[in-house]
Amino acid sequence: MQIDLDELGAFSRLAREGAQQATASLGTMTGIDATVEVTRIALVDPATAGRELGEQPYASVSFELEGALDGEAVVAFEREQAPAVAKAMGPAGMEPELATGVTELSNVMVSGFVDGWAEYLGTPIEHDPPTFRECAGSALVSGDREQLFLFQSEIEWTDERDRSRFQILILPEYGSLTSLLAGDDAADPVPAEKLHAFTELTQTGAETAASNITAMSGIETTAEVARLSFVPIEDAPKQVATGTHAGTVSSFTGTPSGYAVVLFEESAARQIADALMPGPGGDEAGDSALTDRHEAALTELGNVVTSGLVDGWANVLEETIEHEPPRYVHDMGRAVVDQIAAQIGQTQSHAVVVEAQMHTEELAFGTEIHVFPSNDGLKTALSALSTDRLDQTSADPTELFGR
Repeated sequence: MQIDLDELGAFSRLAREGAQQATASLGTMTGIDATVEVTRIALVDPATAGRELGEQPYASVSFELEGALDGEAVVAFEREQAPAVAKAMGPAGMEPELATGVTELSNVMVSGFVDGWAEYLGTPIEHDPPTFRECAGSALVSGDREQLFLFQSEIEWTDERDRSRFQILILPEYGSLTSLLAGDDAADPVPAEKLHAFTELTQTGAETAASNITAMSGIETTAEVARLSFVPIEDAPKQVATGTHAGTVSSFTGTPSGYAVVLFEESAARQIADALMPGPGGDEAGDSALTDRHEAALTELGNVVTSGLVDGWANVLEETIEHEPPRYVHDMGRAVVDQIAAQIGQTQSHAVVVEAQMHTEELAFGTEIHVFPSNDGLKTALSALSTDRLDQTSADPTELFGR
């Protein structure tokens, strides 16, 4: 199935507008002040999506969608905060039943969310009566499909005492969504399967980088690619966790071109730097400040990770992709990506984000890797891939791309 990446970008913006409409409904009905924190369309497998949502308990309401877009919509409130939502829905001084209050609010929110899509598509989208359940976050996304497009909006709300987040998840049937993204008038449509293949290719690059880190440090390191996301440009910085980070930024040119960001939470940056480059840092015992030695180690690490990803793309695509020496950064993670988003936003309204993580069992740290290929460059790269074996998405990437 051919899809139009620009149309996918338009759907990501529609999802954000839908989340804003749902949030406005929340405020009107309850007086709860809420803001849309993150909106994305992610290409993931159900297991990965469930693992990211974790084992935290949720009070959730699900709806089957039918019409222009078939699938499922889920509104999920953190279980600890759900009673406050139900209370806000009931008459003053009364404690409504949890399922009733949460379901009533979710029904209104989902209607506002999908109405914008229906208007854009010019055809109705209906939803069946809601189903309430309490479950862990990992159970919110299920299915036996290898990959799915997950529309995810994360909304933060506050009452007088507490701050909480809830999720709006749209899980469209794969065939239903790709039909809408067919892009009959698109200048550069690409097979949907190539997005899966590109994710596999990035996985291979991340694994290569992890192997190189293992060789450098002697610490067994593993890697995984979490998702390939399409986000409105203004939401790109929100893909990074809050807080201060240390790491690198590197630009790369070729097919595709873009930026690679490798970040560590500040508390973990020193730990991994010490493991990679042990030795006296000139600081007092117990001091958590990052020294020049730590900066050098983290810069080298960023170089290894970026090279593993970019060189892997270049080898499979048979293209020349060059990356600049990484630039060390130590700042709020979102501030780092905000600068990149400002550059990307000069030529495109949405960003493609490839997200990966690295972990070790010996050290309690994780690495956030965010790659921002240019939209046009990604289209060109995907068009260049061999289509001979696209039906074998589980094949080794070096075979899948006809090397």
